[in-house]
Amino acid sequence: MFETIFVISVLVLFLVLSSLFFYKRGFFNKSKKIEIDGELIRNKVDKVFKVVLAEGFFSEIVNFSDKGKKLFGLVSSTKKSLIIVDAKVLVGFDSKKVMFEIDEKLRKIKFLELPEPEILSMETDFKFYDIKNGIFNKFSSEDYTEVLKVGKEHIKNKVNDSELMEAANAQLNLVLKQVVQNTGMQIEGGKNSKFLE
Repeated sequence: MFETIFVISVLVLFLVLSSLFFYKRGFFNKSKKIEIDGELIRNKVDKVFKVVLAEGFFSEIVNFSDKGKKLFGLVSSTKKSLIIVDAKVLVGFDSKKVMFEIDEKLRKIKFLELPEPEILSMETDFKFYDIKNGIFNKFSSEDYTEVLKVGKEHIKNKVNDSELMEAANAQLNLVLKQVVQNTGMQIEGGKNSKFLE
């Protein structure tokens, strides 16, 4: 009789513990319920006239590694990650920075100042691969923020070193010449507009 009660107690305990184990692991919960709550905040809206002259697509592989020292500086622990950064970059100029004079008598438009092409927009997509935390050196939200910042800076440097800025200058030259020729006038360059000559 005692043995039967003992066996039944062990079976009940085993069933309760195994049920708890499977419940904690989500075995009984087939679908995840993710709740996202957000609020849209509008700070201000500015009127701009920025002209996109060139578009570029970039992909970059970034290795992130941080060797942190823990335990009185005796034991080091390294966290690593491999990140692929894909970016779509729009390059152009802000027309508010263009300064020109119109001479109706001579039928000339003189550009006093043309801005250098600049990055107007950069859409980035980050994919994290091979994330390895160190024993004492774990990834934090600040680390991920830093990785995103470094990745964007890396792409900006690549854009500035690429032919995208030259393509934007060439496109600006073409657009201005076509617009001015349609008016029957001539172009005269000024500061930063030597490519119009």
